[in-house]
Amino acid sequence: MKNLFTVMVLMLFMKQFTYAQCGDATNTVYFFDSADDLVFDWDDNPAVDTFIFQFKDLTDPWSFSYSDTVLTSQIVFPDVCTYDFTANWRVISICSTSRDTTLDLVAQFECLAPTSSSTTNVLTTSAFLQWTPVPHVGANCSGYSLGYRIVGAPSWTSLGVVYTTSYALNNLLPSTNYEWCVNQLCIEDTSPPLITQFSTQALPCLVPGIPSAISIGINNLNVSWSTTAGTPNHFLQYKPTSSSSWTTITLGSSNSYNITGLLANTAYEVRVARGCSATNISLYSPSKVFVTNCISLNSATEHIRYVKVHNTIWTSAANAGGYLLVNWSPAPILTKGLSYTVRVAAGGQVSNSNQQEVAAYLDANNNNVFESTELVAGPGMHNSTAFRQYSFTVPTTSITGSVRLRIVMLKQGQTPMSPCPPIGLRGEVEDYIVNIVAPPGSRPAEDRNNDVAAKENEPKNFFELKARCKENVTKYTSYWDCSKIVTISDLDNGSTGYDTLYYSILNTPVIGQPTIYKLKAITDQGEADYCISNVTFLDTVPPVVIAKNDMVMQFFATDSIHFEDWMFDAGSYDYCTETNITVDPTYVKINDPSPLNVKVTATDGYGNTSSAHTLVTIVDKTSGSPSSTSEFSKIKNLITPNPAIDKIRLNIDPLEVNSMLILNTLGQVVSSIQSDIQAEINISSLPQGQYLLSIQNKDGQVLTSKFIKM
Repeated sequence: MKNLFTVMVLMLFMKQFTYAQCGDATNTVYFFDSADDLVFDWDDNPAVDTFIFQFKDLTDPWSFSYSDTVLTSQIVFPDVCTYDFTANWRVISICSTSRDTTLDLVAQFECLAPTSSSTTNVLTTSAFLQWTPVPHVGANCSGYSLGYRIVGAPSWTSLGVVYTTSYALNNLLPSTNYEWCVNQLCIEDTSPPLITQFSTQALPCLVPGIPSAISIGINNLNVSWSTTAGTPNHFLQYKPTSSSSWTTITLGSSNSYNITGLLANTAYEVRVARGCSATNISLYSPSKVFVTNCISLNSATEHIRYVKVHNTIWTSAANAGGYLLVNWSPAPILTKGLSYTVRVAAGGQVSNSNQQEVAAYLDANNNNVFESTELVAGPGMHNSTAFRQYSFTVPTTSITGSVRLRIVMLKQGQTPMSPCPPIGLRGEVEDYIVNIVAPPGSRPAEDRNNDVAAKENEPKNFFELKARCKENVTKYTSYWDCSKIVTISDLDNGSTGYDTLYYSILNTPVIGQPTIYKLKAITDQGEADYCISNVTFLDTVPPVVIAKNDMVMQFFATDSIHFEDWMFDAGSYDYCTETNITVDPTYVKINDPSPLNVKVTATDGYGNTSSAHTLVTIVDKTSGSPSSTSEFSKIKNLITPNPAIDKIRLNIDPLEVNSMLILNTLGQVVSSIQSDIQAEINISSLPQGQYLLSIQNKDGQVLTSKFIKM
């Protein structure tokens, strides 16, 4: 405050007057005008020649006051820091014959807080703070002190001093209650705080993954989906595809659910949403269509053991519940209107006295439900395990894309042939995914392209209800979980006149094959129009290769070791397909440089690859030089038959064998024979799959061979 008066005293000039009184100034007042200038005012007096205005701190004598001579009854101080203090002021009236001084007047100014505040543009991690400036404050006098904290926190975080009336606050936490305060900084004091509270927005509740089937029963559907860890609630909806009404199930944090009470052989749509909080719920995922099973047969005595569709072969043993879904990769491609063959062979106890009836059905309309009218081949009779060939023609009315071909085998005489036999009968059903395509050259590509261009460029009546689709769309699978996600914007090509736009999937998405999406435009009055898009998903994500840690290989009585993939693979995987593991080099010799860098490569079903490396340290524990290659190591076909069902036979003299191991694809030993080696080995107790037979002869040489257990 002293500084203010020092500035004012610089303009002080003192005059001595010897006049008699001419009357005190009257109606003295001070105020701020519309420009926020400080004004001291009093009544004019025609008898007064001049006025002397004086202003001082309460504790100072008038000899230290600011003084100025004015000819009018007013003095103005623009843009002066006049708040937060109390001062004296007076007016001396000078006439030609007198001089009169008013009594000491008091001017008092408070340090006021801003009058109002607001918090706008509040997002998940930021907010914009604003406040109304203190009235009658000089623009260059002082600033504002800012701070913030989480509501209930013991201390404030200072934001420093600002000279504006707004502040952009960042680096906040989502879904959090905050408060902020602003103080006016005065010359000798600080105003009371103005405190304002606000809450940051919650993070967006992300849509969960599209449901996938864990298992499908006759009256139940067990599904799961990918979600974000810590999600407190999920909402599952399902309905028959023929219905418009959804059934909603409210779940907790679990990302799986077994839907019960369903109808057999019925197509259902399923979708899920995340509940991040009571008020923050995600959109529903795209729905996926599942078909409940109608098959529960006894395949213990007889079953389907071999099916060849076009040029693709599948072999299998009896399946639990008498049902199997085969999703070939790649699937056989069948052209509408053309004829093909399907070869079927029965397994188990099949004879003239126990004949089997076989038929084939094609779900040509791709509604995921097999009707008796969709019979394309058979029925035919099988009285042995030999092959029988059937011919069928793909209907010209078939839906293009992935559809199911059903092979039904039933013990003769139980019931008339049906795509959904009664529960408990003897027999088996297998469904095979095939890819139906339009006839090549049915329309020139140039004509089709011209049609598309004309459709895209045609004038659009935005009041006309019209669903317009992109004819062919390419999408890519998710990097993390092979999800096949499509949005409305991916399909829409300028639909008009609608109030709501949504889509449904008409067949199960399969990578590399067209999936049919139906885009539907509807109005609030119930009018509807739809169009079709063909969406092809591509997988360009490489598999995850996991190689075993560096290893040591000891040589005892052999000069080389042949590498198998299981020796180096520690669980490589791909989200979309099985992985094929290869190693380079494929063997190591005793005199190879050590350590040896072995490259482990994983390749998925679409040709994407990734690699890792394992260092192999070679330890020579032989006595003498490495032995030469023996006749034992030259054996090519170590075992027969391959594949095998119950037994395999060694193509070497068992007396030459010292020990024998059978390992699974994880490198785990499932059988070990150290003595009494026989030429015939019983493998009937092994589960179906791929195995490695490792044989060591009397000289310590090791020979390995893969085989398949049917």
